[in-house]
Amino acid sequence: MSDITQIALTGSDKMQIEKMFLILNKQYGDKFCFIPVYSSSDQINSNINLIDFWANYDAVFYIGKIENQTETFLDYWVGHPHFRFIDSKNALNNIEREINCISENIELEKKYLIKMPNISALSKYKIFKTDIEQVYLISDTGSHRIRKRGANGVFQCFETLKIRINNEKCFEYENIITEPQYNELLKLADPSKNKIVKNRYCILYKSQYFELDTFPFWSDRALIELEIPNEDTQILLPPEISVIKDVSNDKMYKNNFLSTIDWNNYEDCKAYIL
Repeated sequence: MSDITQIALTGSDKMQIEKMFLILNKQYGDKFCFIPVYSSSDQINSNINLIDFWANYDAVFYIGKIENQTETFLDYWVGHPHFRFIDSKNALNNIEREINCISENIELEKKYLIKMPNISALSKYKIFKTDIEQVYLISDTGSHRIRKRGANGVFQCFETLKIRINNEKCFEYENIITEPQYNELLKLADPSKNKIVKNRYCILYKSQYFELDTFPFWSDRALIELEIPNEDTQILLPPEISVIKDVSNDKMYKNNFLSTIDWNNYEDCKAYIL
């Protein structure tokens, strides 16, 4: 993510949000614009369209208690593409760690191939479904893609360049673009790659923010991934998730590679037979 300018600083504890805002604005005000958003704010109402609402913020830092992740106010934020749950017990250090990742444009993630879960069983957690289509562009530098992401017919468009450091870590440069810009960039689509269409379920579990992707070409499996701050992060998957294998280092399960597969051609897809 690049050129981050607006970060929603939010949570249910107004006093803590105000305290963090003063500290962060003084420390990072020349690079980031922190916007306090409270549950009682006029910015929040039951009739807002979340996709349009999220477009106001490049990232979301939700400060809360790890043991209490059932707050109704979370419903307004889970689903944002760059949501972070910040443990209130060590909020400043956790925020500084996230800001460093953003500043360095580094994405570190773990990805797992899993058995197709019962989505309704996951509804006990904070969860939000989005529809995604993404197209890979001709590129000599890294993985260059455009993406439409939204729900209920309302979409936000992104242009992203990923340059791999290794299979788990990459430099990521992302910008929000308009739909006309998206349509113009479609003209640069790589003809050797197919459009990726998927449903994404954003799930908050034990302060970790998972993205679970289901695809039309698989009925028995899915992918779940998580951005992590460092390699030593302990990952706790929801118990409803059954892992087949860790594919973080397997290029076959990168979306860029999946876009090259003809799922009607046995020779193409036989490598994915379990």
